[in-house]
Amino acid sequence: MFNKIKFLMFLLILISFSCEKKLDENNVIPEITYPYDFFMSHNGLNRLYTLYKPDNLKEKAPLVFVLHGYTSNNNNIMNYSKMNEIADEYGFMVCYPQGTRNTYTGQTHWNANLKEMSSIADSDFLNDLAIKLQAEYNLSEKNTFACGMSNGGFMSYTLGCEKSDTFKAIASVTGTMSGYDWENCIQIKFPFYKFQEQMILLYQWMDQCLQQEAGEVLQKFKIL
Repeated sequence: MFNKIKFLMFLLILISFSCEKKLDENNVIPEITYPYDFFMSHNGLNRLYTLYKPDNLKEKAPLVFVLHGYTSNNNNIMNYSKMNEIADEYGFMVCYPQGTRNTYTGQTHWNANLKEMSSIADSDFLNDLAIKLQAEYNLSEKNTFACGMSNGGFMSYTLGCEKSDTFKAIASVTGTMSGYDWENCIQIKFPFYKFQEQMILLYQWMDQCLQQEAGEVLQKFKIL
C-alpha cells in the first residue's frame, strides 16, 4: 500500500513538470513586427497607440509623436505622413497615438485645452506615454518631439506649452493655438524668445480656416 502511494505521488510530480513545460512553450512571446498597436490605461480609458521601431534603432534614439487631425485617426496619419520611411533613414522611433471621440460630436479629437468641448486629459496622457516609452525602449529624454496635423497641430502647441520638460520641440502643420493656450502659454521653462527656436510651423496662406490665426501666431513668436 505504501509503495502504491509513493508511485502515485511520483506520477503526479512527473505530470506537473510536464504541464509546466508545455505551458512555457505555449507562452513564448512572438517577435513583434512593426508598426504594432498597443494599449495603455489612462484615467479610466484604454488608449490606443501605434509604434514604429526601425531595425536600426540605437540606444537613446529620438522619439517622435505624430498626432492626427480632427475626425481622423492614427492609421491615416501614419500612412500619409510617410514618417516610418524617414525613421528608417535616420533611426528614431515613431509613436502614433489615437485621440478619443468627442462627447458632443462623436468625432475623434485632441483636447488642446479646448475646454468648451472636451474634458479628456490628453496632455497628461501623451506626456505619460512618452515617459513610458523612453523607459521601455531606452529612448532619449533630450530628443523627444511632437508634431501634428490640424487639431494634432493644436495639440502639439499644448504639449510645447505645458509639457516642455518632456517634449523638447514641436511642429504644427495647418494648426494654430487654442484660445486658452494663446492667453496662457507663457512659462519660464519655455519662454517665447526660446520657443521660436524649438518649433516648426507650416501653414497655407490660402487656408480659409486658419489664415488670420496663423499670421497672429507667427507675429506673436516674432517669426514675422
